[in-house]
Amino acid sequence: MRRIYSFWFVVLFSISAVAQQNSDEKVRLRRADLAKLPTHGTASLVVRDELVFVDLGERFLGSAIRGKLVVTNKTRRPFEILDIRSSCGCTTAYAADRNVDHGESTEILVNAAISKPGKSGVRITLDTDMGRFPIALVVLMKPRVTLSPSVFNLKQGEEKLTGSFVCHDSEILVKNVSVVFNGDALEPVRRGNELHFVTKAPSSDNKSEVLNFSLWEGRTEIATVTAILNRVVEFELVNTTVYAQRKGSQDVFRLIARGEVLKSFEPSAALISIDGSQVAAKVESAMKTQFCIFTVRIPSRELQDTPAEIAIGSHSCKFTLNHR
Repeated sequence: MRRIYSFWFVVLFSISAVAQQNSDEKVRLRRADLAKLPTHGTASLVVRDELVFVDLGERFLGSAIRGKLVVTNKTRRPFEILDIRSSCGCTTAYAADRNVDHGESTEILVNAAISKPGKSGVRITLDTDMGRFPIALVVLMKPRVTLSPSVFNLKQGEEKLTGSFVCHDSEILVKNVSVVFNGDALEPVRRGNELHFVTKAPSSDNKSEVLNFSLWEGRTEIATVTAILNRVVEFELVNTTVYAQRKGSQDVFRLIARGEVLKSFEPSAALISIDGSQVAAKVESAMKTQFCIFTVRIPSRELQDTPAEIAIGSHSCKFTLNHR
């Protein structure tokens, strides 16, 4: 029996020794890592449960935040860091020295991968033997590349998209970058820190849609940039089958139209053609917006699926006329 106890004592002692050796090795490696990393900020811990803010500056989206945070014990007594928790899974942190005397500092390695653009914050909390010390790490995440314009407004008949990628990260400019849009590779022309391109707009009946551009270096995607494509309606009719009502010697009907040209036109300038011939028509509309309802009066005539057309300047729309 004594031999069995002795055996298990030796086994447990060996496991403990190995664990301690591994722990010492981890601490040694952590300190070696910290020595190579830049200092991103400092924090003075004075009162427990009081949130301390640390500004990490600016970073590019997609880049990892890896550096050290110098934490100084400004309380009245030493404390031991028992654990370090983070508010999200995108951030990890550990301390090189867990026992921090009054007035002394320790370095904390911080690894963060923030994918949200704009100003973001993550919180790490130092659980110590004298309470919690929360620290908020604030960082401004900037896009590496932006697209100008961010909104493409295409008029009727236009098919080309002309724009440029503005590279805020200088590292992109020294790389052999290719641009893919709508499954096709573009050949941008570099001018300073910009990559200019001209490409064909996707064929679609949608009035508005999201465009996705991706920048690649070989098989590695560097950045994804999105834009909005708006197909601008200059002039079109909502109702193309129109019914006229006879009132004495006149036929009266209404046309519902929309488009950019309606903002600044005079109703009297609208021309009405019926069956290929221009007719004397009185067009009325009190609205000058992108949406208008025209009241049209023409001399009475027989109407049965009669082709007609309304023209405003260089824009025209066809419709058919019937009697009620």
